[in-house]
Amino acid sequence: MFVYYNPLISQQIPDWENPKIIQQNKELAHATFIPFGSVKSALYKDKKESVYYQSLNGSRKFNWVKKPSDRPLDFFKDSYNVENWKNIPVPSNWEIQGYGIPIYVNIPYEWTKKPNPPIIRT
Repeated sequence: MFVYYNPLISQQIPDWENPKIIQQNKELAHATFIPFGSVKSALYKDKKESVYYQSLNGSRKFNWVKKPSDRPLDFFKDSYNVENWKNIPVPSNWEIQGYGIPIYVNIPYEWTKKPNPPIIRT
């Protein structure tokens, strides 16, 4: 995590609340494209026919927690056992799959407190 120090506030600001950070560990922007092995195969224009195409759609292991501090700490390690995790279809929306609460508003924020971007702490 990158933490920005603001001497005016005399505290550390987490990177997700720092408006000066607009990118971190991110690929450069580029147009979406699917490479093909030859001009002839590219002329068919069906991305699924490319030897370089791989769909990420399917079923994935999923573990939802109410708050980040409840997450399993070593979940990213290859040795971590996800056998008891549920499966979720990808692409999908986890709220629609029964995790958390679906929230949709087409009006101003439904907060009890006034939003104070970029500060997310309450």
